Amino acid sequence: MLRHEPRAKNLLWGLDWAWVRVADKHMYLTVLLDWYSRKILSWTLSHQITSHEVVAVVTDAVAIERIDSLPESALKPLLVADHGRPNVSKWTRRNIEVQGLKLWLSGIGRLTGNARTERVIGTLKTEEIKLQDYYVDEAEAQRRIAAVIHDYCFNRPNMSVGGFASNVVHHMGRRH
Repeated sequence: MLRHEPRAKNLLWGLDWAWVRVADKHMYLTVLLDWYSRKILSWTLSHQITSHEVVAVVTDAVAIERIDSLPESALKPLLVADHGRPNVSKWTRRNIEVQGLKLWLSGIGRLTGNARTERVIGTLKTEEIKLQDYYVDEAEAQRRIAAVIHDYCFNRPNMSVGGFASNVVHHMGRRH
Protein backbone atom coordinates (compact mmCIF):
# COMPACT_ATOMS: atom_id res chain seq x y z
CA MET A 1 0.00 0.00 0.00
CA LEU A 2 2.83 2.43 0.77
CA ARG A 3 4.27 2.08 -2.75
CA HIS A 4 1.17 3.66 -4.26
CA GLU A 5 -0.50 7.01 -3.89
CA PRO A 6 -3.61 7.03 -1.68
CA ARG A 7 -6.88 7.41 -3.60
CA ALA A 8 -8.44 9.94 -1.21
CA LYS A 9 -7.63 12.20 1.72
CA ASN A 10 -7.36 10.90 5.28
CA LEU A 11 -6.34 7.36 4.36
CA LEU A 12 -2.60 7.73 4.96
CA TRP A 13 -0.97 10.29 7.22
CA GLY A 14 2.72 10.80 7.86
CA LEU A 15 4.43 12.09 10.99
CA ASP A 16 7.99 13.29 11.41
CA TRP A 17 10.02 15.93 13.18
CA ALA A 18 13.12 18.03 12.68
CA TRP A 19 15.14 20.20 14.99
CA VAL A 20 15.10 23.99 14.79
CA ARG A 21 17.68 26.29 16.37
CA VAL A 22 16.06 28.89 18.61
CA ALA A 23 18.47 31.30 20.33
CA ASP A 24 21.03 29.04 22.03
CA LYS A 25 18.95 25.84 22.13
CA HIS A 26 17.19 23.37 19.87
CA MET A 27 13.48 22.90 19.55
CA TYR A 28 11.56 20.29 17.60
CA LEU A 29 9.16 20.94 14.75
CA THR A 30 6.69 18.04 14.55
CA VAL A 31 4.56 17.81 11.42
CA LEU A 32 1.63 15.56 10.50
CA LEU A 33 0.44 15.58 6.89
CA ASP A 34 -2.06 13.88 4.67
CA TRP A 35 -0.25 11.88 1.99
CA TYR A 36 -3.00 12.30 -0.60
CA SER A 37 -3.04 16.11 -0.63
CA ARG A 38 0.35 16.75 1.04
CA LYS A 39 -1.48 19.20 3.32
CA ILE A 40 0.06 19.74 6.74
CA LEU A 41 -2.86 18.99 9.03
CA SER A 42 -1.19 19.65 12.36
CA TRP A 43 2.18 20.79 13.66
CA THR A 44 3.88 21.96 16.82
CA LEU A 45 7.14 23.48 17.94
CA SER A 46 8.28 22.06 21.28
CA HIS A 47 11.31 21.88 23.57
CA GLN A 48 11.36 18.11 23.54
CA ILE A 49 9.91 15.29 21.52
CA THR A 50 8.17 12.70 23.65
CA SER A 51 5.10 10.53 23.30
CA HIS A 52 3.03 13.44 24.60
CA GLU A 53 4.04 15.77 21.75
CA VAL A 54 3.45 13.04 19.16
CA VAL A 55 -0.01 12.21 20.51
CA ALA A 56 -0.91 15.92 20.78
CA VAL A 57 -0.14 16.50 17.07
CA VAL A 58 -2.16 13.40 16.11
CA THR A 59 -5.06 14.44 18.36
CA ASP A 60 -5.11 17.91 16.77
CA ALA A 61 -5.27 16.39 13.27
CA VAL A 62 -8.04 13.98 14.32
CA ALA A 63 -10.07 16.93 15.66
CA ILE A 64 -9.39 19.19 12.65
CA GLU A 65 -10.37 16.45 10.18
CA ARG A 66 -13.25 15.27 12.40
CA ILE A 67 -12.01 11.68 12.26
CA ASP A 68 -13.54 11.08 15.69
CA SER A 69 -17.03 11.78 14.31
CA LEU A 70 -16.79 9.19 11.53
CA PRO A 71 -18.89 6.03 11.89
CA GLU A 72 -17.13 3.10 13.53
CA SER A 73 -17.11 1.23 10.19
CA ALA A 74 -15.48 4.11 8.25
CA LEU A 75 -11.91 3.87 7.03
CA LYS A 76 -9.63 5.89 9.27
CA PRO A 77 -6.09 7.04 8.55
CA LEU A 78 -3.09 4.78 8.84
CA LEU A 79 -0.37 6.86 10.49
CA VAL A 80 3.14 6.28 9.12
CA ALA A 81 6.09 7.20 11.33
CA ASP A 82 9.67 6.12 11.85
CA HIS A 83 11.04 4.09 14.75
CA GLY A 84 11.85 7.09 16.94
CA ARG A 85 11.48 6.41 20.65
CA PRO A 86 8.32 8.55 21.08
CA ASN A 87 6.65 6.67 18.21
CA VAL A 88 7.36 3.14 19.43
CA SER A 89 6.12 3.55 22.99
CA LYS A 90 3.08 1.59 24.12
CA TRP A 91 1.55 4.83 25.41
CA THR A 92 1.77 6.44 21.95
CA ARG A 93 0.31 3.41 20.18
CA ARG A 94 -2.51 3.06 22.72
CA ASN A 95 -3.45 6.75 22.50
CA ILE A 96 -3.39 6.71 18.71
CA GLU A 97 -5.50 3.54 18.55
CA VAL A 98 -8.04 5.00 21.01
CA GLN A 99 -8.65 7.68 18.39
CA GLY A 100 -9.43 5.03 15.78
CA LEU A 101 -6.13 5.18 13.92
CA LYS A 102 -3.51 2.53 13.35
CA LEU A 103 0.22 3.24 13.61
CA TRP A 104 2.57 1.79 11.00
CA LEU A 105 6.28 2.11 11.73
CA SER A 106 8.33 2.31 8.56
CA GLY A 107 11.03 -0.28 8.17
CA ILE A 108 14.38 0.40 9.78
CA GLY A 109 16.80 1.35 7.02
CA ARG A 110 13.97 1.61 4.50
CA LEU A 111 14.66 5.01 3.02
CA THR A 112 11.29 5.32 1.31
CA GLY A 113 9.14 4.28 4.29
CA ASN A 114 8.17 7.82 5.25
CA ALA A 115 9.59 9.62 2.22
CA ARG A 116 6.51 11.75 1.51
CA THR A 117 6.59 13.23 5.00
CA GLU A 118 10.35 13.68 4.95
CA ARG A 119 10.08 15.47 1.60
CA VAL A 120 7.67 18.01 3.09
CA ILE A 121 9.95 18.52 6.11
CA GLY A 122 12.80 19.01 3.62
CA THR A 123 10.80 21.68 1.82
CA LEU A 124 10.14 23.52 5.09
CA LYS A 125 13.84 23.36 5.91
CA THR A 126 14.88 24.61 2.46
CA GLU A 127 12.32 27.40 2.24
CA GLU A 128 12.55 28.68 5.82
CA ILE A 129 14.46 26.90 8.57
CA LYS A 130 17.88 26.61 6.90
CA LEU A 131 17.65 30.23 5.75
CA GLN A 132 17.94 31.27 9.40
CA ASP A 133 21.13 30.88 11.39
CA TYR A 134 18.76 30.70 14.31
CA TYR A 135 15.50 32.22 15.47
CA VAL A 136 15.90 34.95 18.09
CA ASP A 137 13.17 33.52 20.31
CA GLU A 138 10.25 31.10 20.34
CA ALA A 139 7.75 33.75 19.27
CA GLU A 140 9.75 34.51 16.12
CA ALA A 141 10.17 30.81 15.35
CA GLN A 142 6.43 30.16 15.82
CA ARG A 143 5.45 33.14 13.68
CA ARG A 144 7.83 32.45 10.80
CA ILE A 145 7.23 28.70 10.70
CA ALA A 146 3.45 29.24 10.87
CA ALA A 147 3.73 31.63 7.91
CA VAL A 148 5.74 29.19 5.76
CA ILE A 149 3.37 26.30 6.62
CA HIS A 150 0.37 28.46 5.70
CA ASP A 151 2.04 29.41 2.42
CA TYR A 152 2.93 25.77 1.74
CA CYS A 153 -0.67 24.61 2.31
CA PHE A 154 -2.62 27.46 0.73
CA ASN A 155 -0.44 29.13 -1.92
CA ARG A 156 2.52 27.04 -3.02
CA PRO A 157 1.98 24.90 -6.13
CA ASN A 158 2.93 21.31 -5.36
CA MET A 159 4.04 19.21 -8.32
CA SER A 160 3.28 15.93 -6.53
CA VAL A 161 -0.43 16.84 -6.52
CA GLY A 162 -0.79 18.20 -10.04
CA GLY A 163 0.62 21.67 -9.42
CA PHE A 164 -2.16 22.70 -7.05
CA ALA A 165 -1.79 24.00 -3.51
CA SER A 166 -2.28 21.15 -1.06
CA ASN A 167 -5.32 22.74 0.61
CA VAL A 168 -7.13 22.89 -2.74
CA VAL A 169 -6.49 19.19 -3.33
CA HIS A 170 -7.45 18.33 0.24
CA HIS A 171 -10.84 20.00 -0.01
CA MET A 172 -11.64 19.51 -3.71
CA GLY A 173 -10.66 15.85 -3.70
CA ARG A 174 -8.94 15.92 -7.12
CA ARG A 175 -5.25 16.04 -7.89
CA HIS A 176 -5.39 16.45 -11.67
